[in-house]
Amino acid sequence: HGEQGSDPAAVPAAVLSEGIIAMSTTTNKLRLGPLPTKTETVKITIALTTALKTDLERYAAQHAQTYGEPIDATTLIPHMLEAFMARDRGFKKITAK
Repeated sequence: HGEQGSDPAAVPAAVLSEGIIAMSTTTNKLRLGPLPTKTETVKITIALTTALKTDLERYAAQHAQTYGEPIDATTLIPHMLEAFMARDRGFKKITAK
């Protein structure tokens, strides 16, 4: 955040890095739905590519528009990781043992 001229809401739908397609500003539902109420957290630090940071900011802007609540990318990241891991069949097999 805080970069001049980096308003993610102003970015039209486009093909992003690694072939990811940005959502248009229609009322499409995002895979990551409304966020749950606040839960206990632990803070960690991660390093992202510039392109991934930009994509996350765009996703956060679309999420805010879709669900009517302002949200920043750093708040979305844990929910995105949790949703990803919940859908990973290989991880489920390992943790089910």
